[in-house]
Amino acid sequence: MKPKAFLIDIDGVLRTESVVMPGAAEAVRFLRESGIPHLFVSNGTRSARDSVARKLNSIGLEISDKEMFTAPVATADYIKSVKPGARVFLITEGDTRRDFEKAGIKVTKEEEPVDFVVAGYDRNLTYDTLSAAFRLIRNGAGFIAMNVDRTFEREDGMFPAPGLYVKGLEYCTGREALVIGKPNRTLFEMALRELGSGPGETAMVGDSLEVDIIGAKNSGLMAIMVKTGSYDGEAVRKSEVKPDVVLNSIKDLPGWMKG
Repeated sequence: MKPKAFLIDIDGVLRTESVVMPGAAEAVRFLRESGIPHLFVSNGTRSARDSVARKLNSIGLEISDKEMFTAPVATADYIKSVKPGARVFLITEGDTRRDFEKAGIKVTKEEEPVDFVVAGYDRNLTYDTLSAAFRLIRNGAGFIAMNVDRTFEREDGMFPAPGLYVKGLEYCTGREALVIGKPNRTLFEMALRELGSGPGETAMVGDSLEVDIIGAKNSGLMAIMVKTGSYDGEAVRKSEVKPDVVLNSIKDLPGWMKG
């Protein structure tokens, strides 16, 4: 049975940095013109949702911010649900703080009393910032990771992702982070609520076995893997958890749906 709704990863599926995957724009157009409910989900933490949408549009992908559900948005929504008006110490770069401020959350990068330490990706991360986060967590602040990805891919290769220092903070503080982003069930469940779709009728399209495919299967979704981005055929062959469908790329999605 073909899915009635889709969650679709962005990086490695629709684009690699500023390069659009062949057929991605046509696949997006197919979903919209077919009236198939969909959200584009991302573990990326470097930009606010509206900034990501503008970047995607600038490279030829007609996607509105309302069609996107990102780890920062999910994290802000979660914090708002458990402690409205919370103050957070935010580790990330770019304009991501805007997603939190829109949710009524106070954001600081100073070492001062906070309700939560929230970790994302930050290429300018310093030892002083990690030390401040360490002390805040030890003093009772909640610890939330927007994702614990091991790596991410750019046009110039693979690089370490936030898992690098989230795991270090866990080890040093003795406190386990609450992980919001994929492969954690939290993001999948929140995205499905926003989509208005059940897991049994929804498919996740992704390139990462660990983050997209295993996360989707553990959350009860159909898992469709594309052989682009961080796809690792050897890892898929060795894995006990297999994708339900494997496509060469997002370009093949419309044809598979019609078949």
